[in-house]
Amino acid sequence: MPPNNTYINFERFTRIVEDISLTERGFSTLAVSHDSLQEDIDALVSIYNEKEAWYKEENESVRHKLSQLKYEYRKIESLKRHLQDDIKTVGTSLTGITGKYADLQSQYESLSQELSEELKWMQDLMSNFQLENEACVNGNFDSVFNRDINESLMELLNRSRCEEFLAGLNLDVAASHQ
Repeated sequence: MPPNNTYINFERFTRIVEDISLTERGFSTLAVSHDSLQEDIDALVSIYNEKEAWYKEENESVRHKLSQLKYEYRKIESLKRHLQDDIKTVGTSLTGITGKYADLQSQYESLSQELSEELKWMQDLMSNFQLENEACVNGNFDSVFNRDINESLMELLNRSRCEEFLAGLNLDVAASHQ
């Protein structure tokens, strides 16, 4: 008679069913873990993509601002060079005007001295004329006449010399601006 292996086969079958059940539970836990892990990965990828987009926007914004700053810097440097050139031009013009003013000042002083000498000569002449003609004419009339002549001559010479001086100064200033 053959041995009865039914019980042993049943135990083996039970163990196999339990192993299959444990394996199914393990696979089910693994599937839940896989789904959870996949959700975490998707969330991280989404966060990464958002950060990458934000960094790209910031990079473009910074690049644009940097470009504007470079443009402003070049513009300011250009203005600075133009101002320095203008300052040099003004300095040169002032130097020229100062030299011309000094020349005119010395010319004016020499003309003033000439005028003083001429007036002194005329006063001496008038004094001599007054002394010579004192016998014929009243002295008070001569001194009034002498004073009037002196004042008229001074006014005439001062006006003509001042006009010449101012005209020369205006011409020199106009020439230096051209």
